Amino acid sequence: LKLGVTILGQSDIQIAALGHGENNHMFKVTVGKKQLVFRIPFRAELAPKLKQEYLTLKSIPTIIGPRALLFHEDTPSYMIQSLVPGTHVSDWSMELINTHVATMVRLHNSSKKECSGIAINNLFEAKIDFRLKNDPEVLQDKIILALIKKLIDKVKKVQDNFSDLKMLSFIHGDLHTGN
Repeated sequence: LKLGVTILGQSDIQIAALGHGENNHMFKVTVGKKQLVFRIPFRAELAPKLKQEYLTLKSIPTIIGPRALLFHEDTPSYMIQSLVPGTHVSDWSMELINTHVATMVRLHNSSKKECSGIAINNLFEAKIDFRLKNDPEVLQDKIILALIKKLIDKVKKVQDNFSDLKMLSFIHGDLHTGN
């Protein structure tokens, strides 16, 4: 797509990169006064993750996060969602942190799992193994691998702190610089 190209009779189109998530590029597309976000997976095999996000966004209240509008399954796949307006925050006040935490709790409340008797270190190691297989470009760095080993050892040492939890939710288990 190019800026200023006429699409569907519209000549007032603006496209701006919003950055990227763990698995996809994000673009803000403005057509007239309507603002949308297009999310495009980095690779075709990541499309099922994006579809799952689409289905999850469709299932949560519209007052939390963006509204999922369309998932295009053919290659190349993409998702269109509403834009959540805002600005980048560089200085987090305690009020903002508390608001963020409360919102994340509401957002992830339905995805909590019973965890009595589950070893947190096994869950953590399973996440790391998944990332090593699926995102090798991120985790194959020698420094990162050394840090991961230290993290696994540390999680094993604090396992007892998690034994009394009634439920557990992984909120941001994805390892990329944005998180």
